[in-house]
Amino acid sequence: MGESPQVALVTGGNRGIGLEAVRILLVEKLPHKVFLGCRDLKAGQAQAKLLCESFGDRVEALELDVADSESLRKAAELVAEKSGGHLDILVNNAGILLEGDGKHFAMEAARQTFAVNFEGVVAATEAFLPLLKASPAPAVVLSTSSSQGNRTLGLLGEEHRKALIHSSTCRGFESYWLTWWRACRIQTTAIIAFQL
Repeated sequence: MGESPQVALVTGGNRGIGLEAVRILLVEKLPHKVFLGCRDLKAGQAQAKLLCESFGDRVEALELDVADSESLRKAAELVAEKSGGHLDILVNNAGILLEGDGKHFAMEAARQTFAVNFEGVVAATEAFLPLLKASPAPAVVLSTSSSQGNRTLGLLGEEHRKALIHSSTCRGFESYWLTWWRACRIQTTAIIAFQL
């Protein structure tokens, strides 16, 4: 009896780091199936079609908005249906940066960025947690981040920084992520977090 095929999902998988993560998974032949998560399904399908030309039908676009609970629910149902009820690798890559260098700081932009880049990671992980727990082997959750989290926090005044992170020792959004995982105590899932 052969090993159970591995299944991976990359959020924000239709461009940039996410698209490269999809390619790496396909090149290395690690998972049997890769879901390319994207907000714009047409753009995701176009990328998936190109990837299928090189790697066969091992990649599929999946409409997914990490800031939308209904989108997450539907995506998790679709992955469960097409994967036999498990997910082995979740790459949390979706993210935004609404404020660029040199622009005037706006608290609303920081809130929206935090909602996607932190709360979206937590929401996506929670949505796919039942499938990760059903993985035949310890599942892997990989969260990409950047120095933009630290830069964004640096733009905030002390009062706003405390309101957002509730801690003066937090290095950035990554610390919240790791703290959240410690609180979950998920023993069947291996967690890998890194900063790009």
